[in-house]
Amino acid sequence: MVQGAPSLLTVKEGTILINLVRKYAITYLREGRKINFSLEAFERFSERFGVFVTIRKEEDSKKNIIACVGYPLPAISLLQASLDATLSATIRARCFFKVGADELEDMIFEITILTPLERIVVDHPIDYTKVIKLGRDGLMVERGFHKGLLLPNLPLEFGWSPAEFLGECCTRAGLLADSWLREDIAVYKFQVQTFSREPNGRIVKLGSI
Repeated sequence: MVQGAPSLLTVKEGTILINLVRKYAITYLREGRKINFSLEAFERFSERFGVFVTIRKEEDSKKNIIACVGYPLPAISLLQASLDATLSATIRARCFFKVGADELEDMIFEITILTPLERIVVDHPIDYTKVIKLGRDGLMVERGFHKGLLLPNLPLEFGWSPAEFLGECCTRAGLLADSWLREDIAVYKFQVQTFSREPNGRIVKLGSI
């Protein structure tokens, strides 16, 4: 982790946050209103982190993700970023998959908290493939206004090599898949901490750190 960065969440804090996210989403679909949570009541969540919220079906499948929305950079408080991402993910689930409140209750909610981005410095771009650790490192590639970010679990789920992982990030950024070999591309890594809430209330802590 970058020196001076805030520490990530305890299991207790992560459990509180994932339960807030789920309640926020279900209430919005069921009652058409947003719950207001005070940062004073959740002071720990006033710190700034990058965060992603994922809603997925319970069955084990690579295509079970209903929505995944996030803010990779720590621009606003963790609580506000989590709620904003949850709202966007919930609206997508409703619009594209016709998910209602009852169906949402039977889905898995995940919240993924990112460590600060750390630029990877190598002598030659091909060396990126030697320093990336699959399953631990998430990646972001950047060239001008083009940015593409992918979480560290994806290479393991889809069987990507480090070069394929870099290529997928470039594609996500709207660049050619081999753009990571250019000298003017910046590549960043980060790690994550994920809390997953199953429909039965079981909380699972995952992560790459």
